[in-house]
Amino acid sequence: MIEKTLSKPCVFSARMISSDDCRSYLKEICHRYEQWWAENALTEAIAARQATFSFEQMVQTEEKDSEGKPKKIILPIFKAIQDYIKSEHILLVGSPGVGKSTALLRCLVQLAEGEREKPEPRLPILVSMKKYKVSFSNSEDPSGMLTLIRNALPPKIRRKVSVSEVEELLFDNQFILLLDGLNEMSVDTIRTHLKTFREECQDSQVPLICTTRELGGGDLGIKRKLEIQPLRSEEVERLLQNCIPNQKQKVLQLLNRDNRALNRTPFVLWMLYDLFQKQGTEVETLAEAFRQFFQSFKKYKEDAPVTDERRQEWNRWLEYLAFTMLNNLDPTDPGLVIAKEQAEKILIEKFGGLYGASSRIEELLKYHLLESISEKEISFHHQLIQEYYAAEYLLTLLPDLLKKQPEQKYTSFQMNYLNYVKWTEAIALMLGLVEASKSHAKRLVELALDADLMLGARLAGAVKLQMQKQTIELINTVQSIDQIEPTNWLQVELLGRTQSKLALPKLQTLLRNSNLVIARRAAAWIGFLGFQEAIPDLLRMLSELDRWIPHKDGSRAYSDETLSLEIEIIEALEKISPKAAISKLREIFHNPASFFYLFNRSRINKLLKKFDTEVTTKESLETLRTSKDSSQISHASGLLFEIGCLDAPSVLISRLNCKQDVEVHKYLIDALAPFNTDEAIATLTNLILSEDSYLREKAAKALIEYERASAIDALIPHLDNSDWDIRWCTAVVLGKLGSDAATPILLDGLADQYPRNIRITAAEVLGKLGSDEVVRALISSLKDPDYGVRRSAAISLAYFNRQEAIPELLKALRHYYPSDDSHADIEIPFNLHEGYTHIIHGMTPEMLAQLGDDEAIWSWISETNNKRIREKVADALGDFDGSEIINGLFSSLRKGIKAAAIPLGRFGRQEVVPELLELLIKDNNAHVSSINKVIDTLVYLISLGNLSIVSELLSILTNIKDYPDADFYFRNRVAIILAKAEHEAMPSYLSKLTTLLPSEVGEQASWAIESIQSRCGFYNYEIYKQAQQAESLEPKDEQSKQEEYERILSILHQMALVMERDPETFSTIGEEALRSHFLVQLNGIYEGQATGETFNCQGKTDIIVKLQGDNVFIGECKFWSGENKLKETLDQLLGYATLRDKQLGMLIFNRNKNFSAVLEQIPAIIRNHSSFLEEANHSETEFRFILKHPNDPRCKLNLAILAFDIPSSSK
Repeated sequence: MIEKTLSKPCVFSARMISSDDCRSYLKEICHRYEQWWAENALTEAIAARQATFSFEQMVQTEEKDSEGKPKKIILPIFKAIQDYIKSEHILLVGSPGVGKSTALLRCLVQLAEGEREKPEPRLPILVSMKKYKVSFSNSEDPSGMLTLIRNALPPKIRRKVSVSEVEELLFDNQFILLLDGLNEMSVDTIRTHLKTFREECQDSQVPLICTTRELGGGDLGIKRKLEIQPLRSEEVERLLQNCIPNQKQKVLQLLNRDNRALNRTPFVLWMLYDLFQKQGTEVETLAEAFRQFFQSFKKYKEDAPVTDERRQEWNRWLEYLAFTMLNNLDPTDPGLVIAKEQAEKILIEKFGGLYGASSRIEELLKYHLLESISEKEISFHHQLIQEYYAAEYLLTLLPDLLKKQPEQKYTSFQMNYLNYVKWTEAIALMLGLVEASKSHAKRLVELALDADLMLGARLAGAVKLQMQKQTIELINTVQSIDQIEPTNWLQVELLGRTQSKLALPKLQTLLRNSNLVIARRAAAWIGFLGFQEAIPDLLRMLSELDRWIPHKDGSRAYSDETLSLEIEIIEALEKISPKAAISKLREIFHNPASFFYLFNRSRINKLLKKFDTEVTTKESLETLRTSKDSSQISHASGLLFEIGCLDAPSVLISRLNCKQDVEVHKYLIDALAPFNTDEAIATLTNLILSEDSYLREKAAKALIEYERASAIDALIPHLDNSDWDIRWCTAVVLGKLGSDAATPILLDGLADQYPRNIRITAAEVLGKLGSDEVVRALISSLKDPDYGVRRSAAISLAYFNRQEAIPELLKALRHYYPSDDSHADIEIPFNLHEGYTHIIHGMTPEMLAQLGDDEAIWSWISETNNKRIREKVADALGDFDGSEIINGLFSSLRKGIKAAAIPLGRFGRQEVVPELLELLIKDNNAHVSSINKVIDTLVYLISLGNLSIVSELLSILTNIKDYPDADFYFRNRVAIILAKAEHEAMPSYLSKLTTLLPSEVGEQASWAIESIQSRCGFYNYEIYKQAQQAESLEPKDEQSKQEEYERILSILHQMALVMERDPETFSTIGEEALRSHFLVQLNGIYEGQATGETFNCQGKTDIIVKLQGDNVFIGECKFWSGENKLKETLDQLLGYATLRDKQLGMLIFNRNKNFSAVLEQIPAIIRNHSSFLEEANHSETEFRFILKHPNDPRCKLNLAILAFDIPSSSK
């Protein structure tokens, strides 16, 4: 059960939530969702069948193998959640309909059941992210999440807690958060605050699971990603055999014709079950299945019969509503939620008044065609349903949309629909409808290829089968933007993305490509598509492959690329025909010492675990019982761990209890370490008592590496052991696990009487513990005669942000060399050991003496090129700020210590970009141990606006041949930065990246392209800009804009009154917080359309208010600081205004200055500005002007300046 993994919570405050309310809530959840499968079921028939049948769903995540290398592992979804929720935040990722929300609901029930058994339970809270509104964000709750969480509480509890009390409860670790639908948030500008909120939850150890549709839109920094896998073919066949055996072949034929991963999701398969249980069903595509299903859709038995005519009316309403919701102007807004009042108005405007009923929306809700999200908001039951209905309506508009205006390069369909990522699934469904395939299929795929090659390939396989011959031929003959022939990699990728059976012959040809990287990719796609026809060819390839490369001297060596291709073919066979792959896997497994097994260990283990579990388990257990070979023990235990064999720990423990070679004991401890069972942890804990120091240290390392906090209680008695070495080893383990029980012994370890290694370890481990006594001891250790102790103490003090550590850290970063070159010519011979003398340059004898004794100096010499230590010191300095730190880091950088570039970059210092790029290019160097830190720092500097980094990275990819050492990993590093970089200008680089697709770096370019597209919400930047230009030429109602402008100014005036009534509240807050208060007031009226720090024209403006896609107000907030600042603010504001943005505003805050004098200066300053045309009406604190647009003097702009006097608390 999941709940057993959670730590003990804090006690609820009686003032906020009573114990009775808490238990009532948990009981209500368990009762309400007892039949969890019925909650999201489309129909009663499906719910009834789900009560006796459920899919076994798997997730993929990344772990590290015994050598620390990343590997992909597959786990059952709830086992994975159970394993990880105790220590990590979880991001559950999956395609539409894969079951993310249902999985989260099951977690909610399991957690509630577990918490009910506890004396001090926590509340698991399920939060729907699509209910989020920008107006939730304010100075008290910057992310808006506290408000959202409060709204998710039941009314009885919600009435008793404020937002601030929700915050207190949350960070007192009394909630478990389940956030459903990160991708369904319509606001991108709030993501930074949301990421900060998530990190605060992590720091406070608040358990959190979040779901999202894709990763490109952001992962909030959650490292543990569980990617829900498409249902395996055996699971699909099991459903069909158990539920509709007579229709099994029909459904399989449909799935084989349209073999997208979407079709292997529970949502779609249950819909097909409901559809095909009725006799006579005939459909060729998924879209046709949707059409038949929803034309007669009934979620529950209806109290009164509904005529077919009325049901057809429903479909017309739903089509138009779905289309309108999706067709909002924000490319990143999926349009999943709409206000009831707005929805009703939309339908009235389209279809006129409704006779015989009060509300269309209420009728659709009554018959479960829509669902209520809140008292005032509604949505479709599932995103796929909305996309289907939108597809039906879009199909009716298609003829007109495909017409191109003479002055335009692109059609209206491309500009307003095809180019937007949110429309892709709806368009793919539309192409599967008979009308689209007959008349428009080829034309639509051509338009898609013109916009984006990968999009075109995706849609080429979405058309009906009889049209796919034409569309797949388009893919086979595709050329890039520059009319360059695509590389084989691009051909494979485009063909694979069609997911069409007609792509198989070409993929089989590419499987035999002389470039084995291309052949491997072709094998991967063949396996993914799962076509049975490919089995003979794959088996033939396996028999023909030669793993060996002959050398001129007659010897032979393994070919890495051939080995990789071989395992890719086996994985493909596993997906299509598991039996055909098993014999090959057994052959490999029985030779585990081979390089082939080592090279592909994790992938082979995954396959053996999946399809040969019984035999593999038996043989692996026998290996653990008898083998003395470290490689065999390691392989067998690793495989048994992945299988989840419960007998493996017992076998290993039994052998550990036998007398044998110490080396074998070492291997057995390593093998036992990953198993998180009580007996395994107890055995490792007892090994701390071993007389053999080596075994003791191995056990300690295992407990620390796997963070076995459950061992703490059993370890504490060891602190009283009579053997000092055992006491010390125990204290180190406990300290690294965060137990304060270790503090006395660790503090004692700082004493001068102990060897330097003990003192260094004590100073290091104490950094994990926090108390005044610890801090005082560490400060004292800054005076230790040994540099290693001083350095470890300084690093630990940096965790507590103690300024005393800074001087020692700056010395340590220079490796204790002097800060200048005044002693560069000094040479001192030092006898490392008998017969070897080392010459030390640049140090005086006095400086050497400050390092410590001869042992310390010897250690110092050996650390000269230790990049990990240098990087650790640099990271510690990065925890501080100030000129002393900056100057010290730059000084070290000038001396060639390039690790200093990382904290400087995190301080936003753009001058270090050249050094960071050098570190990126030369990964195998002595400067940094983790290239990820370099990558993250460059990403951060791009986010601050340094786009020269992007240009440099693109230049590297374009001229990759100029970098002789540019291996696959180097290309990946460059691409990762481009993919992670978040800046509003990134979409403008899409065209350049697209030109790289046919090149040897095409695969890496595609990663960056897709990540940027996912964030900005469109595929092609040129099409997006033309659409914006076309929109700007459309006439708008200027009078209505002016009316809204006046309304906004009135709201801002009301906020001024609030400030005057409560001056203490506003006396100390800054610009950003003040802006937040104004945004809250505006969003009370404009419901999320008022945003802060929003990109418009040439930069980010403080406040922008939109109405039906148009900007009706653009404003800047500034504290008064004189004439020059006001002019600068006006220039800034004018730079944000396009020719369509006529309504501008400035909010000027005055604090501690003569307000009357400020009011007198404002008009004169504006009159002297080059854009000034005339003055309009003024009031005491409001000034109106007419300005001319700097780019078009004929374009007149309205400017209102509102001045506010905000007294300080001293006034």
